[in-house]
Amino acid sequence: MKALPLFLLLSLPLSLAAEDVRIPVGQQGAGRQIATPSHGMTQAAVIARFGQPLETHAPVGNPPIIIWHYAEFTVYFEGNKVIHAVVNPPAPASEPAEPAPQTGNGDGSHG
Repeated sequence: MKALPLFLLLSLPLSLAAEDVRIPVGQQGAGRQIATPSHGMTQAAVIARFGQPLETHAPVGNPPIIIWHYAEFTVYFEGNKVIHAVVNPPAPASEPAEPAPQTGNGDGSHG
């Protein structure tokens, strides 16, 4: 009889203990007002307005798709024209540094 409560406890779905936060893709940048390149802009126009990208990727596929990364957004080109620009997710908050380990016995002496 002791096995029945244990079985019931172990058979509970794990999702009861976890929180599942879902944000639709179109709303991930909601609340952040970040200008991004418009559909159809040329690469030269993007550079003129937003400056040089932080990182670029070589063309991939046919038609060639090119990706440029900026600090706050990523731009996708088909050939020389913008086909999509997305706001990057916010960078995770840095974790506070752990305090340095204490030496000694806690009363200020080292022995």
